[in-house]
Amino acid sequence: MKAKIYQPSKSVTQSGSKKYSNWILEFPRSSSTTIDPVMNWTSSSDTQNQVKIKFSSKELAIAFAKKNSIDYESFQPEASGIIFGAFLGALFAVQINGLILKVTIATFVLIVGMDILLNKDLLQNMFRLKPKSIFVGSGIGFLSSILGIGGGTFSVPYFKGSGLNLTSAIGTSAACGVPIAIFGTLGYVFAGINQNMLPNLSFGYVYLPALLGVSLTSIFSAKYGADIAHYLSQTTLRRLMAGWFFIISIYMFIV
Repeated sequence: MKAKIYQPSKSVTQSGSKKYSNWILEFPRSSSTTIDPVMNWTSSSDTQNQVKIKFSSKELAIAFAKKNSIDYESFQPEASGIIFGAFLGALFAVQINGLILKVTIATFVLIVGMDILLNKDLLQNMFRLKPKSIFVGSGIGFLSSILGIGGGTFSVPYFKGSGLNLTSAIGTSAACGVPIAIFGTLGYVFAGINQNMLPNLSFGYVYLPALLGVSLTSIFSAKYGADIAHYLSQTTLRRLMAGWFFIISIYMFIV
């Protein structure tokens, strides 16, 4: 089993970098988790997954792995791929009929929700076969920009499949939402800059009053969401994530 070497991504609600300058070596989960029938704790027979070692640099983490004959893989999401995909997705979205795309994405979201709820790791096994490169980031950014979402629907299963626990996968996905939002917005602005029949106070396809209202309220509410995700158990968090994916899927099917 390969150990994961990665640098944690900070939440979009945090600006400090002290806790996020280190590199982490940890082992992905190799066995299924079980729920204690009495205490409702999530447990596993895999003790290696409990090991998490911090290093001041990526090079030290790699040197430690080599010295101790640990098979490893260095994990560092390709932000350039997400940026490219988000911008291209916005340009592509305004050119196509969205019905087929909407049904396809709704089906995928439903599968993701079932996988997270049942904890069968189908997507994790699938993503182990995929190259963790700029192409994955491009795909996440592309699909997220088309749907107008932060990317969690796609990036959470990807990061979880890459060996991160669910809380870390959500945190990393939240950080990736920043370049998706910025460059997806630029793509929609560019695509709609010369379009007529848009509402007043629009900048391209971006409606500025809605942008301002959602942004201001999100600044205050995002911190509480991050705190809740940190303190919830993996089981509860998994159920909430699955439920949210089911809601998104049903909404896309019927609307």
